[in-house]
Amino acid sequence: IPENQGLFKTNWFDIQIDMKTGDIIGLKDKRTGKEYVTAGGRLNQLRIWMEAPNGMSAWSIGKTSEIIPITDVERVTIIEKGPVRATVEVVKKWGRSRFIQRTYIYKDYPRIDFDLEVHWFETGDGVHPAPFLKTTFDLAIDHPTFNCHVPFDVVSRPINGQEVPAQQWVDISDGVQGMALLNRTKFGHSFENGQLRLSLLRASYYPDTYPNMGKNHIQYSLFPHSGDWKNGVWSEGEKLNVPIYAAE
Repeated sequence: IPENQGLFKTNWFDIQIDMKTGDIIGLKDKRTGKEYVTAGGRLNQLRIWMEAPNGMSAWSIGKTSEIIPITDVERVTIIEKGPVRATVEVVKKWGRSRFIQRTYIYKDYPRIDFDLEVHWFETGDGVHPAPFLKTTFDLAIDHPTFNCHVPFDVVSRPINGQEVPAQQWVDISDGVQGMALLNRTKFGHSFENGQLRLSLLRASYYPDTYPNMGKNHIQYSLFPHSGDWKNGVWSEGEKLNVPIYAAE
């Protein structure tokens, strides 16, 4: 997988990574010629939503007072470049927390995997705005539908930015092509104005003052596809959540 100024060419995609931030700024599907990133947009950009205080912090999300991109980048490094995959590792800091992001790009597999290790030391106090970590994806899909995997079914959700639950995946598609966001154990999603968001960690403070404190390991993936969610998305979500076990 050759790379030149952050350009990775696989058998499926041309992927452009901003080597100053680690964000994906270009994702072209070679099967269709479709560019999935909006002009000036980014995929897998970590941001902090500052939540206004509310009395039921563990159960309800407060109003947003500010959105802060995480821009303090310690390093961006290509830590793997082999015949199967390449891996870009990014280390970032914000507040008292540290973020280690890894993006896995496969030569011959039509999925992009993300591994995020967060050393989270943010707290809320019910008086000042509390930080809420999300990752965002700016998707260039016109006239999209927002489908969410739920127990034994798929539900189409309104596109209004409201946080909604889903299990192993959500899918943004126009029926001709689409992008699925697969996840392991992170179930809060929202979508509006072309931006898909996955909620990762919160500094809620009532009744537990330190619910996510310490080291957190989070995994999620992007799965571009033709058609809608029926074209392999459900099975790909299961593959991420119950991966093949190899033994010798």
